[in-house]
Amino acid sequence: MNALANNVRLNTKSPLGASLGSLTPVWRSLGLVLAVLLIATAALSQTAWAQHEASWETLMQASFEETSTPEGLVWTPVFPSEVEQLDGRSVQVAGYMIPLSFEKEQTHFLISAYPGDGCFFHLPGGPNSVVEVKADRGMDFTYDTIAITGQLELLHDDPWGLMYRLLNAKPAE
Repeated sequence: MNALANNVRLNTKSPLGASLGSLTPVWRSLGLVLAVLLIATAALSQTAWAQHEASWETLMQASFEETSTPEGLVWTPVFPSEVEQLDGRSVQVAGYMIPLSFEKEQTHFLISAYPGDGCFFHLPGGPNSVVEVKADRGMDFTYDTIAITGQLELLHDDPWGLMYRLLNAKPAE
């Protein structure tokens, strides 16, 4: 019985020889520190690290609804909930730059899921495969694929028929 009591007593000691009862305040402090770290991590994930990838597969789920009015046909974008969730969020988009001016540095351009190496008026894909980009600073024009970040805006009544705009855009890091 004495050997069993010694085993029980040995199992209630930490490797440093202190009893677990005396470590309770330390464990409580450690638990508090971990809780603070978890809360801070959650807060950071909602701010600086809250960037979402806006895949073309997701963006191309949007469509148009045709409505007949006395003035003629009206095409209204229809955004599924998966796309709606990206509205106003910081996103990353990768694609091909389609310039809107002849400048080397572009601050206002389109990014497309498909290369725009053909006629500008006959781009491949539809409006759901193009994002209008307004950049903070000029970005060098390239025919290569680029990745950019910015705040995604869903366009419900754009006069040019665009569905998406990326504001405060900059090259992805």
